[in-house]
Formats: sequence, structure tokens, C-alpha cells
Amino acid sequence: MAMTPEAQNRCARFVCNQAFPPGTTATFHFGHALAAVQAVDAALDVTLNQAVVAVGGGVTVINALAMQIPAPWNTGSAAQQALIGVAVFMGRGGLI
Repeated sequence: MAMTPEAQNRCARFVCNQAFPPGTTATFHFGHALAAVQAVDAALDVTLNQAVVAVGGGVTVINALAMQIPAPWNTGSAAQQALIGVAVFMGRGGLI
């Protein structure tokens, strides 16, 4: 079940705080993180068959999720992209 808008906001704040701790220069803003969280959250509600068709098959689940992350966050590091996925899983589990 998809997260509520409030839960998505909490996840995006978590992502921003983890990716850009105090004293660092952020390369993305909150709206970018929120859009990425929303995209991955929505991607988790499609069936595996739909997901395979959507990305053309032949990719891992994690790469398929990463392919759902919109610009500009999709240009971030592998760690920043993975952070989005982890945050969404944590948010859906009620940990964020």
C-alpha cells in the first residue's frame, strides 16, 4: 500500500538529511527528493510482470526501481539513488 503524502514527506526529509548532512552543499532540493520518493513508492505497487514490461526486461529489481527515479535525482550517485529505495522501504514499514 502506498505511503500517505505525509509519510512521503517524512521519507524525503530523511533522504535529504542523510544525503546532505549539515555543513555540506546539497546538489538537489527537497522537491527533487520528494519526486523520487513518490516515484519509487508508486513503482512498488505494480506487479512484477508490469515492472518487467515497463523497463524492457533483463534488469534486476533494484535497477528497475532506480530507473523509476526522475531527473535530476537520477543523476545522483549510486548511494544517493539507493538511499531513496531504502527510505521508501523504511517508510512503508513505519520506520520513518
